[in-house]
Parts: sequence; C-alpha cells; structure tokens
Amino acid sequence: MDFGLSEEQEMLQETIRGFAQNECPTTRLRELFDEGEGHDPALWSALAEMGVAGLIVPEEHGGAGMELLDLALVAEILGEFAIPGPFLGHALAVRGVLLAGGKDQQARILPDLAGGETIATLTYTAEVDADGRITSYAWSQA
Repeated sequence: MDFGLSEEQEMLQETIRGFAQNECPTTRLRELFDEGEGHDPALWSALAEMGVAGLIVPEEHGGAGMELLDLALVAEILGEFAIPGPFLGHALAVRGVLLAGGKDQQARILPDLAGGETIATLTYTAEVDADGRITSYAWSQA
C-alpha cells in the first residue's frame, strides 16, 4: 500500500508553492502586515482563480470536488509562506455548508463560495457553566 502523495497532489502543492513564491515574497508579506490589513483582495482573487476557494466544493456547484487531504496540502503551503487571507475560515465555512446545509442551501451558497466572489467564515459560540462544562453552543456561517 502506497501512503505517498499522488502525482496530482504533488503538482497541486508545487503550483501553490510557485504562486506563493512569485506573488507574495517576504518583502510583499512585510508590506501587507505593515499596512495592518492582513488581507490583500487581489491575492485572494488570484487564489480563487486558481480554484483554491472551491477546492472541496463539489463540481456540480462550481468547485473542484477534491478531498479534505487536498485542502490540507494547500493549507500546508499557504501556512509555510504565511500567506494572509481568508483561506482557513472560508474552507471551514464551505465544509460547514457541505456537512449541515440542505441541498437547496448548498445549491444557493456553494457556487459563490467556490468562485471566491463571496468570502465566508465560520463562527462558533458556547456557554460554559461554573464547572467549565459547555451548556449550549451554536455555529453560523457568514
């Protein structure tokens, strides 16, 4: 049994690595952090054009229909280069819609998320009692 990455997965990582090296070198990264924004819309737009925003969105909703492992491989490279942007929150929100959204909700929400036109995030709130036990919780996507 082979536990290594497939050729496609290695190519995916190399594509994202090349993008990061070319589009967000250390000097650009410093500029972004000095500006205090923590997000460059042009950078996110370019990643979305590459399909990053819709990696795990099913093809019928405009995404790539890839697996969670593929998402993790992209996250690894984006983290390695400290690429600022909404990737993690967006990916978690997409996953939330896939897990908890009905077919109608998925058809309405996922295409815009897949294309990156809409940036989403996931929120989670919990109430904790005096003993530190969770007494209620809720989540939502934006």
